Amino acid sequence: EAEKQIKSYAEESEKQQIFLFESQRLGLEKQVDVLEEKKELSLALEKNQILIEKKAQETKLNGIIEEEQKIEKEEEFIAEKEKTSNVPSEKKSLEERRDELEVKRQGAEKKRWAIEKEIKNLEDGLETINTDYQKITEEKNGLREKITMIDRSLREVYSKIITRVEDKKRGLLEQQQIEAAKMEQLSSERKEKVQRKQWNKPEQIPKEKEFLK
Repeated sequence: EAEKQIKSYAEESEKQQIFLFESQRLGLEKQVDVLEEKKELSLALEKNQILIEKKAQETKLNGIIEEEQKIEKEEEFIAEKEKTSNVPSEKKSLEERRDELEVKRQGAEKKRWAIEKEIKNLEDGLETINTDYQKITEEKNGLREKITMIDRSLREVYSKIITRVEDKKRGLLEQQQIEAAKMEQLSSERKEKVQRKQWNKPEQIPKEKEFLK
């Protein structure tokens, strides 16, 4: 409302300046909105999806690591038993079991490598998103800085208008005061003239006294 009142006192060139600054400001604000409502939101959704996937992969990885640990423990047990066994058939059975466990361990190891690679890819994706988010933040800060500069320019224009209007009002007030003083002086002078006339007016002599005179 205050801006509307100020604009009503603006000169044509000032109105054009205000319109230009406000148009630029609106354009910059729209750019900020696009960054916040589209790009930032899109990155946030993508990041959330990656975090969910990463958690799922980490759960799988923990399961595989547990499986590997069990296989290693059983391999250690078989190795110890092979040392103490003297029965050929038992030794052969233990050796066959050890080979089976080795195949299982290698399979689990390959699964673990694949999942670790997938987790690394997801972490790289998160790092890329964080970098993009930082770029958007810097871009938004740059746009907001421009908006601040425009606001400063607008305030300067408004301040100039306000100063001119106040000076004009002050000038009118001073003129009114001068005119009032002049009127008061004229009134005083008129009163003074009337009083002088009354003081200098010759005494009226009645007709009878005039005749006798």
